[in-house]
Amino acid sequence: MIAVPAALNESGEPIGIQLAAAYGREDLLVSVAARPAAERPWASHRPQVFPAEGM
Repeated sequence: MIAVPAALNESGEPIGIQLAAAYGREDLLVSVAARPAAERPWASHRPQVFPAEGM
């Protein structure tokens, strides 16, 4: 199994999808998972960070 970001919600937080493939088919899994990443590059996206309470 692999999880990849698929979209952003109204707050700018990522919404992910989880994919699974048959045993031994990691090649197919990685190939399919790369498609959303190619369509919507996420490398530059940085979600808002909130400071931890009580630190």
